[in-house]
Amino acid sequence: MLKENIKRMCDEDIEIVNDKYKPEYFEDCQILILALDSLAVRKEVIEKCKDDQFILDTRMVKKISQINTLYGFQRDTRMEKEWVETADAENANTRCTEKAVAFNALGMACLVGSLVVDYLNGKTLKYSYWLDLENYRLNVFNS
Repeated sequence: MLKENIKRMCDEDIEIVNDKYKPEYFEDCQILILALDSLAVRKEVIEKCKDDQFILDTRMVKKISQINTLYGFQRDTRMEKEWVETADAENANTRCTEKAVAFNALGMACLVGSLVVDYLNGKTLKYSYWLDLENYRLNVFNS
């Protein structure tokens, strides 16, 4: 649906890669949407991205969706603090999708789609968007 909606709203063609991470998949991509359970793979993808690639780094736990935006050239300054897992020790080995709920994923998908369309239409995006379905809020952060 994301592919079809973006085509309708921006007249842009996108390619969906639904596979395990392989660096060669992303060499020519303009936009990367990370939907990864592994912090190690997330780090590898971001470290290998090019300076002109735009990244939406998605995360979710229970009723909170978090999406960080960055360009490849910002990876060292903006993501360094993100390399540390914030989950407590008891849940550290639990995949984020096991800790999340289905409607949270749907809400995040809507927000990701909207951010991709805004990016493709030249809008300036903020650094981080948190969809809090516990308190019914969208929090937007500049840094």
